[in-house]
Amino acid sequence: MGADVHKAARVAAAGHGRQVLVSAATAALLDEEARRGARETGRIDIQTWALGGLARLALSEDRSLEAVPLIAESYELSTSIGDRWRLGGDSTRLARALAALDEPVAAVRVLAASKRRFDDMGGWAAWLRTDVEATLKVVHERLSDAEFEALWDEGSSLSIEEAFELGFRVLSGDA
Repeated sequence: MGADVHKAARVAAAGHGRQVLVSAATAALLDEEARRGARETGRIDIQTWALGGLARLALSEDRSLEAVPLIAESYELSTSIGDRWRLGGDSTRLARALAALDEPVAAVRVLAASKRRFDDMGGWAAWLRTDVEATLKVVHERLSDAEFEALWDEGSSLSIEEAFELGFRVLSGDA
């Protein structure tokens, strides 16, 4: 029994219910293949799903700069088909990228707008918990409670489109 067998056992034990667990490299290959196939068949919904997966993977591997163009492309496609859930997910990932790129002010505003979007749809999606927790952890390390609350209130008044505009403007250095 080698290290690979032990690693496989740890990965298998980490799963819950009917989850399928794969390595990050395998997940990236699957998402890239799904993205390619979706482009060939015109399935924008699948393209946004694959882009979201690739962005989430990049964020989890501290490759936030690589995640931003994936989030931007997913945002454009999600907007074109009016997918409110994907837009909410994209905005949550954008907030996480902003936080990781040392833009906590914009991150809080974008996350607050995302939260409001999900509240309007019945609540935050459970599958975004990791992104939300990672973002909150970083911004709370950089901002006082009073700053956070004021920024959260400001962000809650933004539309999702305004939140994306703000986030992308900050990342481009135009803010």
